[in-house]
Amino acid sequence: MKGHPFRSATRESFLTVAVPVADLRNKPLETPAGRGENDLLETQLLFNETLICLGEEKGWYHVEAREQKKLAGVNIWGGYPGWVKMDEVAFIVDIPDTDVVVSRESAVINCPVSKTTGGLSLPAGTRLRLNAESVGDLVGFYLPDGKTGWIYKYDVAGTRAQESPREKRKRVIAAAKSFVGTPYLWGGRSTRMPSNTGKTGMDCSGLTNLAFRVSGLDIPRNAHDQWAGSRRVAHDKLKPADLIFLSSEDSPDRIVHVMLFLDEERFIEAAETGLPVGIRTFREKFGRTWEDILKNDSTAGSRRVLCGSYLGDG
Repeated sequence: MKGHPFRSATRESFLTVAVPVADLRNKPLETPAGRGENDLLETQLLFNETLICLGEEKGWYHVEAREQKKLAGVNIWGGYPGWVKMDEVAFIVDIPDTDVVVSRESAVINCPVSKTTGGLSLPAGTRLRLNAESVGDLVGFYLPDGKTGWIYKYDVAGTRAQESPREKRKRVIAAAKSFVGTPYLWGGRSTRMPSNTGKTGMDCSGLTNLAFRVSGLDIPRNAHDQWAGSRRVAHDKLKPADLIFLSSEDSPDRIVHVMLFLDEERFIEAAETGLPVGIRTFREKFGRTWEDILKNDSTAGSRRVLCGSYLGDG
């Protein structure tokens, strides 16, 4: 189809993710016996996410995840680098111009009349390009092979809406709250997907990255880069959906954790293995209130507490 955003190609420089969730690894290897997945998993890629192809090794492509920014030098940003399995991606000619994002896991409908599904579900954060077709409560979108898939319109939200800062903050918080209960996974950036194979979950910066993505905004992938790319905010000027960063205990300039601020008592975080995403109080985590932290030179034990924002005032 002329002008179609997903024309097939034998060899092009761009790839798209063709499975619900794909792992991006730091080496082109399966998880070796006796080693944890944390040793290889860098981040996760969502269906329809676009990648830059840098090279290949048997069964794997070396890529940059262009929608997940990472500092590549002083004030130099690139896509998150790593390796993805060849059978989980497909070549494309042009980067699709997406206009909606999936707000919660949603099954892809093959037939809008019978509403039958083909077993494919899309995780929260998946970006799609709609076509002009709609049937009742279903809207059509382009699949990577050029065919039309269908999704319930209440499971997607526009990414180009002109919202006030206050409304955008509410949207980020609502997305983060929808992830409560999601298992912790180092390198994880995906919601629970019981209808698909593969391990899903999220780490601290995967949570914040995905909450903003569902709200139509892109922020960097890992905690240190999220701090580097944020607008600095005074601790006593924080607003809901701003970010709180913690430094390493032995390196005060290295950011190792991020949390989403709700109010002066609570925040949302993906804390550690075995502890799912949850809403917690500052006293529960630090043994002191937010006010006490401010009075203690904005430190928590031997960690620095820093604040940043990707949202306007309001």
